[in-house]
Amino acid sequence: MLILFGAVKVILNQVKIEKGRNILTNISIVVNIAIVLILAMTKQAYAIVIAFLLLVIKSILLIKNKL
Repeated sequence: MLILFGAVKVILNQVKIEKGRNILTNISIVVNIAIVLILAMTKQAYAIVIAFLLLVIKSILLIKNKL
């Protein structure tokens, strides 16, 4: 699912549609947060760490991009 969001975002970058990119970015962050929470509830330690690190990296890159 996240791969699909990424592919659509690349297409929107090529077409230069800003509003669609922003909406996809917000949806992607919400999906990542939901994945981390679901993995935490199922107590899958290694998957939580990987998903959380990916979420942190994505957040840092988004903050850098906006500044």
